[in-house]
Amino acid sequence: TLNLSNQASGTMTMTMDVTGDNAATTVATTVAGTADSLAFNVTAVGTANSAAATLASNASAVSLATSGYETIAVTSAGTAANLINLNTAVGAATITASGTALTISDVAAATTSIDGSAMTGALNLTTTSAGTSALASIKGGSGDDTLNVNATDLSASVAIDGGAGSDTLSLTGAGLTMAPTITLVEKLDVTSVTGTS
Repeated sequence: TLNLSNQASGTMTMTMDVTGDNAATTVATTVAGTADSLAFNVTAVGTANSAAATLASNASAVSLATSGYETIAVTSAGTAANLINLNTAVGAATITASGTALTISDVAAATTSIDGSAMTGALNLTTTSAGTSALASIKGGSGDDTLNVNATDLSASVAIDGGAGSDTLSLTGAGLTMAPTITLVEKLDVTSVTGTS
């Protein structure tokens, strides 16, 4: 379990002290096995956008750098939304999210499933670094979720469930031939998808 609080920006890199002397001989944490899970608990993490509407966002998400964990289980707490980036969580096939409002600004290339069904606050998700056709399942929770997804990152038969709340699914990228199952999504925005019909 990793508990992180009060970090406004930067990267949280998990390292392993391979000699036990707390010296510089640390390596990026690589975990053996095929069913490893990391509980990542966040409170007051990241910095929300405070820029004027006419200016580019100045939001800052804290990155988690790990390797070898197949599941990252995020629990969000606190009164303000936490902002995290999981695109350096190498090998993280499954991301689960629960708790208060959470922004996941990106996911790893290996990610195939994002389950926010236990969220009580809003889930704001962007999947820029997901692998081509990798995402097979995305679930929102009881908040008003916003799912920003590149169409090329979705499997042809992807299942997207917005859950309760007033949810928005925004697709970008090139148009594809797909047969998705989309449920409990109140707003579908495909204005940024290019291609022919």
